[in-house]
Amino acid sequence: MSEEPSPHRQLPRRPSSEHLRKQAKRLAKNEDLALNAAQRKLAAQYGAPSWAALMQNVEQVRKTQRPRLSIAIPKLASPRSRNFGLYLMLALAALPVFLPYFIIPALLDNFRDLGRALDLKGRGLATMGLALFALNLVLVARWKLIERWMIPLDQQYRVHHLVGGLALILLVLHPLKMALRYAPESWTATARFLFNISVWQNLLGMVALGLLVTLLGITFFARWRYETWRLSHQWLALPFFIGGLHGLINGLNPILGAYVLLGAAALFWRTILKLYRRHEHVFAIEAVRAVTGSVAELSLRPIGKMPSFAPGQFVFLDIRLQGMAGRPHPFSISSGPGDDHLRFGIKSLGDFTRTVPCLPPGAVVRVEGPFGGFSHLAIRNRRQHWIAGGIGITPFLAMARHLDETEDRTYDVDLHYAIGDEGEAAFLAELSEIARRNPNFRVRPNVGHLSVETLQLGGVDIAETDFLLCGPPLFMAEIGAQLRSLDVSSKHIHFEDFTIRTDETRAPVMKRAVAAALILVGLSVAFILIRSEFI
Repeated sequence: MSEEPSPHRQLPRRPSSEHLRKQAKRLAKNEDLALNAAQRKLAAQYGAPSWAALMQNVEQVRKTQRPRLSIAIPKLASPRSRNFGLYLMLALAALPVFLPYFIIPALLDNFRDLGRALDLKGRGLATMGLALFALNLVLVARWKLIERWMIPLDQQYRVHHLVGGLALILLVLHPLKMALRYAPESWTATARFLFNISVWQNLLGMVALGLLVTLLGITFFARWRYETWRLSHQWLALPFFIGGLHGLINGLNPILGAYVLLGAAALFWRTILKLYRRHEHVFAIEAVRAVTGSVAELSLRPIGKMPSFAPGQFVFLDIRLQGMAGRPHPFSISSGPGDDHLRFGIKSLGDFTRTVPCLPPGAVVRVEGPFGGFSHLAIRNRRQHWIAGGIGITPFLAMARHLDETEDRTYDVDLHYAIGDEGEAAFLAELSEIARRNPNFRVRPNVGHLSVETLQLGGVDIAETDFLLCGPPLFMAEIGAQLRSLDVSSKHIHFEDFTIRTDETRAPVMKRAVAAALILVGLSVAFILIRSEFI
């Protein structure tokens, strides 16, 4: 009894010659075949007598199909190194410190005297710290120019956390470094310099530093409610202006002065003038539906023009209801770019998100954005693994809906969805239906702990594959570290990074560095006081 021949593979609804070429390359690599042999084998699997015949079949199928839906999507910047923004801020902050020595090399002679060298180093710490402070204010202004050409906004918040901590460390070390130039003379002179409030510019510096330590200490270490934390964070403008005045009286160099003016302009643009509102879009709540016990989908209809966005981007929502207006919150867009509504999957995690299921239809919502560069469209490789943890599924839902809207079969995607239990799998039924229509899109739900072992990456061409991660910070940090342990290059690992609160950041090292710097300065001041005649 002869064995029945196995059925041939079916071409996708919208076949792509590019995708078939990539399949042939993977087949050649996995089975150690020459490329032409792999092409013949793949053609036979699709029922074609030769590779040329298979390519001809693809062209014939595509000629009979209707044109693919065209959706206006803003151009996204090419993804950069995850640390590019941090390196850029450090380079810009170092410019006012070191550039004068390149312009006037004779200034280096000042470092031959120990006291003068300590004084200059202390001023250098202050210069770089104040420059970082000013640049941080520019980051939070959400200027489109910076996002488009320098750092996407989702990465700006991570850079903002790191730069803020580094600015604090430099500024608290600044007076200590300057005071130590008097140590060879006496500890009393050192203490007198530190606590000399008879000179009012010194008093300004002490007040600015005290406010900065207090407010950034709250930012890094207090676990307050988001609204209270956000209000305390807004007061950081005060030590910036007092510190800028202190620096102006003591002689700002021109480059630092320009940075301070730029930071002040960004602050005024964002808070006082509120010119950013000209770029906001107005929506009304269409409906709120429960997806799971803890996740709701918010649907907004545009009042006016619908903004274009790329799948994976996020916006800030400012809901115009009593007690909620003026408190914008960031959410990833979960609708596809071809949808005539904006949709958001929102999980009840805090005071604001718990009110979402109770929002009345018709309420006005101001939408600022879109922002961010986290999207499958921004990545060159079309072989991708999307890894979602919990509500981190929302940007991937937008990407999957976009693939479905455009019937794009050129992407080869595995979506790994980590959930605590099956009842928490928001939007899983819709994603599975999209996967049923698109053979190049596969959904792999995972209940419980997700690791690279459960991703089943055997046979994956690491050099031709990109990994997109979105979920809780610790989840992304763990998966990212495991991927790097498999020799996946960092340039192929992409994070959805818009964590606003510092206590949620993926940079706990900065917290420890700030704590260590504050303890070091405190112990040093105590030592100086003990050795001096003040005690």
